[in-house]
Amino acid sequence: MQRARRLRNSTAGLAGSLRGLGQGTQKFLGPRLGSLRCPTLLLAGALDPKYAGLAQQMAAAIPDADVVLVPGAGHNIHLEQPEVFHRAVLDRLRRLESAPYPKAERLA
Repeated sequence: MQRARRLRNSTAGLAGSLRGLGQGTQKFLGPRLGSLRCPTLLLAGALDPKYAGLAQQMAAAIPDADVVLVPGAGHNIHLEQPEVFHRAVLDRLRRLESAPYPKAERLA
């Protein structure tokens, strides 16, 4: 179903989306990752080496980060391995329910 939806996209629409929302338009915030003071879950497909590597690098910089590399999934883990995706998110949320965290600080 997702593939069929994507095949209906127009060239102009995709180009506009990439220009307005693509990676190249986003400011690089890597140096600020260490200032995150909230539990963070980073998910990436094991078959997507670029994002799997980025997830591991980000986790090394974020104080309370977990990384889950989903086997058998590429860039769309929520579609390719939905059960593993759901389990990872729910497991992290369950752990947060019982963990006391200080009040969030606003980052400038």
